[in-house]
Order: sequence, then C-alpha cells, then structure tokens
Amino acid sequence: MEGNLIEATFDTNTEELTIHSIKHVETHTVLTSAEARALYNRLDQQSSGEDTVITVNDQFPILLTVAQREQIKRDLSRYIGLQ
Repeated sequence: MEGNLIEATFDTNTEELTIHSIKHVETHTVLTSAEARALYNRLDQQSSGEDTVITVNDQFPILLTVAQREQIKRDLSRYIGLQ
C-alpha cells in the first residue's frame, strides 16, 4: 500500500508494519502495531505550528513540515487502522 508520504505494508498475521520509504527515502523499518501507534502518538503530541524532525535508519534526519506531519499521521492511520 502506498500513502502520500509513507510506502509500507501491514501484515495482519504478525501485526507488523514494514515501512519501505518515507518521503521517497528508502528504508526497511519494521514496527509492531504498538510501535506504530507510539510513533503516531509522538507525532500527534508535537506542537501544531512547528516542523518536526524524524530519523530514518537511525541516521538520516528528515524534516517534516506541519502539513507533512499531518499527512504521515493520516498514512499511519490507514495502515494500522487508527481512528
């Protein structure tokens, strides 16, 4: 499945989200359902008017604008069924 900023697959058997890319930066990150929810919650707690930095592969920082952060939250919601 491809979101607007995240390309990932969700395995319903293992309840793991495998992220293949974020903002067109390739990665192979596997998150449990709980970890994906924690990422969503972390992004959700960021101040609404501030940009956010996340890291890919624990080494590559990516700047997310407020709009991109909100899009990633929507993408995550679709993958893991958050309301």
